[in-house]
Amino acid sequence: MLRRQETTIHHDLGNSFVFTLVRLAKLLEPTLSIIYLRNLVSFHK
Repeated sequence: MLRRQETTIHHDLGNSFVFTLVRLAKLLEPTLSIIYLRNLVSFHK
């Protein structure tokens, strides 16, 4: 019973970690694409 609880907690930690990564990626995505586009523009000039 206790062991099962531990694995569940561990699983939840893993899920929240992935969820945080996804949220960070979504937040950073516009900034990254703007930087990428600026680099493309300056590269073509």
